[in-house]
Amino acid sequence: MAEIRLSPQASEHYDDLDPSVREQVISRLERAGDDLERYVEALSAEKYDKIRAGDYRALVRWDRDSTEIRVYVIGHRSVVYDRYL
Repeated sequence: MAEIRLSPQASEHYDDLDPSVREQVISRLERAGDDLERYVEALSAEKYDKIRAGDYRALVRWDRDSTEIRVYVIGHRSVVYDRYL
């Protein structure tokens, strides 16, 4: 199982989410931690990978040599790519 760590910015994003969305995001992050290959998707030509949680995305970095995923951004898919990539 991978260890999921939120950056300070991702923590703020998480805290600002509606409680039902927050639950959906944390559930997906936990599942991703159990099955990295299935849930963590590389973004082409970008420094981040992504984890999908419904209409929300977590932009993460996964060092494939370790079992740690660092979450940098959590946001709605309509803005997360334009704003953070």
